[in-house]
Amino acid sequence: MNRIDRRRAWPLLVFGLLLAAGLLAVARPQRVVQLATGAQPSGLAAAFVVTAAVAALRGLRLKVVVGRSLDSLRALAVHAVTQFSAAVVPMRLGEAAILPLLHRAGVPGLLRGVSVAVTVRLLDLLALLVWATIAGVWLGARGVLAGMVLVIAVATVLGVAALAQKLLAAAAGRYRHASPRWRRVLRQALQVRAELKRLAATPGRAAAAMALSLAAWGGVWGVTVLLVQAMGLTWPAASVLWGTLGATLGAALPINAVGNFGTMEAGWTAALTALGIPADQALAAGFATHAWSLVFNAALAAAAVPLSLRPPRAPSAASLATRKARRSA
Repeated sequence: MNRIDRRRAWPLLVFGLLLAAGLLAVARPQRVVQLATGAQPSGLAAAFVVTAAVAALRGLRLKVVVGRSLDSLRALAVHAVTQFSAAVVPMRLGEAAILPLLHRAGVPGLLRGVSVAVTVRLLDLLALLVWATIAGVWLGARGVLAGMVLVIAVATVLGVAALAQKLLAAAAGRYRHASPRWRRVLRQALQVRAELKRLAATPGRAAAAMALSLAAWGGVWGVTVLLVQAMGLTWPAASVLWGTLGATLGAALPINAVGNFGTMEAGWTAALTALGIPADQALAAGFATHAWSLVFNAALAAAAVPLSLRPPRAPSAASLATRKARRSA
């Protein structure tokens, strides 16, 4: 990180730390500890099992997106380590861990790694929009309006993607005459487009990737419901889903100091208080569930590290031919 980046980052880190500390004070630390330590062991065990299932679903999705060059077990390990890194490194910078992990797993090229990461995030975005629409409709009259807005959002995302495809095709014609910096940006954008086109060219793979994304986010909701119930809170499942979506939106903000604490709880609480749940109660439950989720992800990452560090297998002749054809294209 250069000097200019540091000057921009420090205020965001300080703000994230102050936000987390302020929200924790409102939630009352003793209440958070009481909820977290008083959770029923059976509920925690069930939540951990579902967390492992979510990691497996996302690992399989990564395998589907990358293709044959990434074996299933290595894909699970790459996701588990990346997920924990993204959860603890400030400002969402931990998501970049997927790049060296994919390279280590035998997926060469920085451009390919970034393209895979962007493709996975686009799948997450579409899956979240679908789940948000379901939650909005489930919550009643106000939710119907929210659902309509989110359906429009899905259509907008798809429309923007189609427009971007056309703009990239037009820009590719001027590729050789652009400045070096613009060529690098355009090369990455074209690589992302190629990744999406390869996925769309095989409808079965595309459908599987989307289905795995939907199932994974459904699992995240299930984990949250189990944790909330283990803590003795009797909130409706629809409310927990809405809170989970709010927490996800909050966690996406790059102003987290440590472990995504602060922004995630802010999004969670904003969503739940809109449904009538007291803010202090929502905040305490948010910190407690977040802490347990972090523990679960840490355990999965620790188990996955040895597998992720294993030397990659030598590429087959067919795999080398496929890579050569892609580079030529």
